[in-house]
Amino acid sequence: MSGFFLTHGSRLVELGFDIVPIKPGTKRPNRFGWQKYDFNALPAAILAAPRHPRALKMPREAYYGVGVKTKRSSAVDADTPSPRLVDQVADWCAANIGPTIARIGQPPRELFPYRTDEPFRKVKSDTFVSPDGNEHKLEVLADGQQFVAYAIHPGTGQPYYWPDQGLIDTPRSALSVMTQKHAFALVDYFNATCAAAGWTRKAREQRSTARRTAADPHAPLPLLAAAMSVMSIYPETYDRWIAIGAALYHATDGSAEGLELWDAWSTKSDTYDGACHSKWETFAGEARSGAGTVFFWADKSSPSWRKQPDVSAMFDTLRAAKPDTFIGAALQQRLSEIMKEIR
Repeated sequence: MSGFFLTHGSRLVELGFDIVPIKPGTKRPNRFGWQKYDFNALPAAILAAPRHPRALKMPREAYYGVGVKTKRSSAVDADTPSPRLVDQVADWCAANIGPTIARIGQPPRELFPYRTDEPFRKVKSDTFVSPDGNEHKLEVLADGQQFVAYAIHPGTGQPYYWPDQGLIDTPRSALSVMTQKHAFALVDYFNATCAAAGWTRKAREQRSTARRTAADPHAPLPLLAAAMSVMSIYPETYDRWIAIGAALYHATDGSAEGLELWDAWSTKSDTYDGACHSKWETFAGEARSGAGTVFFWADKSSPSWRKQPDVSAMFDTLRAAKPDTFIGAALQQRLSEIMKEIR
């Protein structure tokens, strides 16, 4: 018996989607680096290929499910057992992004596909725990991810289904367009809705937590400003934007100056909406990141930034002095200069 990749794949390609084979019993492709491969012609090639009379089986992909790459076809994955929350997400999407169809694997969870003309990276919400112990989260699948379109769900043992109109009857061009700004706004809405319900925000797992919390998260403001001045334009992802905001919060003890650094950097983005100010105090709590995170991303953006004479001198001073005695008049002047540069 052929799989959905063979029976549905070519039709999805005709409709404008980029497909990927889904390994049976899973929700994922079986090939490492699948994002780099073009599978669109494979279903037709399998059907057209001559087979030896003794061959008992077709290539393994013929028995696979079919997924859709989300670089050009983003999707909202409402991963929650709350029917009411799924409905709220669906209503928000319809009102703010546009109408779409729904895919169901394990009810009441639903996925809503959209079209993306300017690819962006995945955006995800915080994870919340309701009083009954259930977890609730949302992801906007984008560049680098995929969603299962047609396959057997590994949890239910039943096919994924589209209750209204199937994806094989929906041209990609007919889907509403989702932007990165939509994704950010949706995640903010989801987080706010869960928080308003009184659900507990689940702390994200951190590797080497003991080491992280034992380290001093602080650094002098001028040094943080120097790091932010070389950092790439905000943001590659919503998660990185949040991570850097949280790191600056703990590196500066939630100071107004730390917020100003984050906000000044954020204004470089086309999606800037002033949300830094409302987000800032949500970072209060145990410091699991700090200056080291800021410096890490600065190194990624500009590997040689630490070699600048003034920056090198600040690192030397930081190693030799306590943070609370570090900032002097000269460095405060340098901070003012750097703030002008990054605005």
